[in-house]
Amino acid sequence: MPLRLIEVLLPSDAVASFDASSLPDGVVAVWPGGEAISGVAAIRVLVPKALVEPVLDQLQGRYGHMPAFRVVLLDVGLTLPPVAEPEAAPEPEEPKPERRFGRVSRQELLSDLRAAIEPRFEFVPLVFLSAVVAATGLLRDNAAVVIAAMVIAPLLGPNMALALGATTGDEDLIRTALRRNLEGVALAGVLAVLIGVAVRGFADPDALLASVEIRSRTEGIHPGDFLLALASGVAGTLSFTSGAPTTTIGVMVAVALMPPLVCAGLLLGCGRIEPAIAASLLLVTNVACVNLAAVATFSFLGVRPARWWEAERARKATRIAVWISAATLAGLAVVTAVRLVRTGT
Repeated sequence: MPLRLIEVLLPSDAVASFDASSLPDGVVAVWPGGEAISGVAAIRVLVPKALVEPVLDQLQGRYGHMPAFRVVLLDVGLTLPPVAEPEAAPEPEEPKPERRFGRVSRQELLSDLRAAIEPRFEFVPLVFLSAVVAATGLLRDNAAVVIAAMVIAPLLGPNMALALGATTGDEDLIRTALRRNLEGVALAGVLAVLIGVAVRGFADPDALLASVEIRSRTEGIHPGDFLLALASGVAGTLSFTSGAPTTTIGVMVAVALMPPLVCAGLLLGCGRIEPAIAASLLLVTNVACVNLAAVATFSFLGVRPARWWEAERARKATRIAVWISAATLAGLAVVTAVRLVRTGT
């Protein structure tokens, strides 16, 4: 059973009056007290992963106003003797607690995704390298090289952060994620355009359309493209909420974002406007699908603020995000249907 150790720093008098029985059922162990330093002591709480969120919400609501309040959350790799899985209890008469499907806490998700979008030196080189590798794979018609660009997945974190911000109503997270997404798209797009201009100087631009990797992203949107992007959004969200490594899932999300972006830039740089627009529409489709699926998955897993006024703001932000994504997809679906009718495919 996955466990977390919560260490809470409080004033000594608050630790002395701490009532462990007020914590939610299922807490494995509580160790209050310890030697106080400068009037501050610690309480250690061992909990299953699924209980981290309600325990942190309760502790923050009770002690968050105290200046000395501080929480440190640690992942427990091993504890001896091992903690057994709790036996199934009889169905209670009172309302069931919210199911969390074994996901990590909201606080952990926010911490991970805020770290993914904070200003860091690595972000620009990763976007640059991913765009260069993707452009190379597209120009050489080499799927393996395109996949190598997907592994870098620099746009995974910002898109997941944007969806989480919309789900929780965190306006600061939304603004930061949007800015980081725009920075990444702009950098990769401009670089791809410059590469396309360079290619146009020594090669026949029409030869680009012979590439299977490029042609597959300029033939217009297909129904399967919607499904791919939706699946990518769900998979990327589950990778974060389960606490699993995100490299493999990042490939699935990146496959829906970086290749069409770079493809559009290359074609635009070569002066092929119509195919560039088709690749751009595919990019918009994928971004809308990924974010719609991520918001829906976060909501289904019960990721929401603890306070009622924050929850109301989160519901409003979620509705806006869903309507924007749905309206975008509806427009693109109409374009796709018209194209299919005209081509008879």
